Amino acid sequence: MNRIRLQVFLLLLPFCVFCCGESDDTVDDNDNMTGSLHGEVENSEEITFQVVLYQDGSRIAQTETTGSYEFDEIEVGKYLLRISAIGFQTVELDVEINAGSVEELETVTLKPFAETEIDPNGLQAGQGLSIGSIAPDFKLSDGNGNLHALSDYLGQGESVVIVFYRFGG
Repeated sequence: MNRIRLQVFLLLLPFCVFCCGESDDTVDDNDNMTGSLHGEVENSEEITFQVVLYQDGSRIAQTETTGSYEFDEIEVGKYLLRISAIGFQTVELDVEINAGSVEELETVTLKPFAETEIDPNGLQAGQGLSIGSIAPDFKLSDGNGNLHALSDYLGQGESVVIVFYRFGG
């Protein structure tokens, strides 16, 4: 009986070694499930830009730069790349990371807010201004029904903070 078991074991051993053994292909497949993303921000003022990579609303990677940036070993998939700096318009780019490749993006140039013209009548419902934008002149009523214009408060040497409260249903 033991001899039969030994013969069966010896017959199955080469099969197990051949089929169940590890191969280099498995390691290569895992390495190729990631890619890299490289790009550059044109920066004549030598300010620091924040570069953030998001996937499905979650921050995946982040760096600060005064010029070039790179994200390595990023899982394959679709991402949103957001480049921002205080006083500049934010740029958002849709990017796709492919297995084993390096995605080279075109150079991005951020525009200062001072160059941005805002048409308050051009904003659609639910669309707002970016942080650091210059707000258009507008009028709002206070709790007593008195109208206040933003321009009434500008130029007095103080900052203006506007707070909105939601009351009622």
